[in-house]
Amino acid sequence: MDQTKTSGLGNLMVLKEAAPPQKAVNTLLLAGQPNDCLLIEQVITGCFPGKKILQVSGSNELMELLSFYMPDLLFLDLNLPCRKSEICLKAVRENPAYDKMPVVAYSTARRKATHQAAYGLGANSFFTFTKDPADLEKILRGLLDKDWEQSIGERSFRKVVL
Repeated sequence: MDQTKTSGLGNLMVLKEAAPPQKAVNTLLLAGQPNDCLLIEQVITGCFPGKKILQVSGSNELMELLSFYMPDLLFLDLNLPCRKSEICLKAVRENPAYDKMPVVAYSTARRKATHQAAYGLGANSFFTFTKDPADLEKILRGLLDKDWEQSIGERSFRKVVL
């Protein structure tokens, strides 16, 4: 049986029926802008010193890493070029192995349509990125303290249409 399929990302391979990845105690972060990624990492490690953060530089690397590791929480920047973040989110939500993985989308855009699109694609939460460390700490603290297992429950996100 064919275990992979191609998506709209060219060489991005998405696992269709992979064994569930091993659970790891970490937060996986995908950020389009290196400075934004650094700020998020600094805030998270400042609030939660033991939290491990894996950064990936793009959508292909994210999908490859997700085939091996199951993060506690995935932060996904919606500002990736060519709608790659939307394609990644759709691919994650189509794979049953990631049904229980919380995905937090973020963007610098303050438009209501951006928020609605994130939820429509299967994000569990969304925030508008801010460069103010105090504001970002308040947002991230709330997200990292949240009981995601209870929040997600038995919801399934596989039937998302892009």
